[in-house]
Amino acid sequence: MKTTLKYISILILLSAFSCKKSKEKELVVEEIETPTITDEFRLEFLNHILKNKSDKSLFPYEDKNPLITFEFFKYEGYKDVSNHEIVGKPSTFPEKMSFLFKENDSTLTIKQLEDNTKFKAHKLSMYGYYYIGKKNDYTNDINLFGKDSIQKRKNYKKKHVQLILSNLIFNTKLNKAYISAYYTSNYSIEIIYIKEYNKWLPKKVFHRTQMSISN
Repeated sequence: MKTTLKYISILILLSAFSCKKSKEKELVVEEIETPTITDEFRLEFLNHILKNKSDKSLFPYEDKNPLITFEFFKYEGYKDVSNHEIVGKPSTFPEKMSFLFKENDSTLTIKQLEDNTKFKAHKLSMYGYYYIGKKNDYTNDINLFGKDSIQKRKNYKKKHVQLILSNLIFNTKLNKAYISAYYTSNYSIEIIYIKEYNKWLPKKVFHRTQMSISN
């Protein structure tokens, strides 16, 4: 009888230990599936791709120092017909991201679209880039940079092209990124970057036949 009780006690302890390990694994998986994407992370990514002047998809013109603008769009959940070019059918923006990343995490994509509306993209100026607010609205820029700085941006715009970036999205593992970009000269692209050996490299480039940013 004592031997039987001893074995039962051991089985109970092993079962409890196994459950504990299982819960620990679940916590680790949950942590991986819900990454924290900060403004600093976004800024470092943008700086990394913008300083790569040899990227002909992002810098198709001789001017390699464009005026930078970051736009954001509110996600409304509709299926965009223009996504047929990439996905093969009208799709929502999260559906397109799932197709491109080969991962299904619509919740993370939608959250990033919401976070992009609060992204302080003007801090790109810290890296030496000339930045202007959405739709060339100088009102907020004056508060951020001052009138003298805004005049410099206006003069800069007369001599340089303008690159407009939007819809910056990362995958769950933070080793893939999507961004759409277009120039005011009607050159429009969507790029998938993959992080390899601590470098963000363009892997897929989709050229838009007509300038449009899907959301």
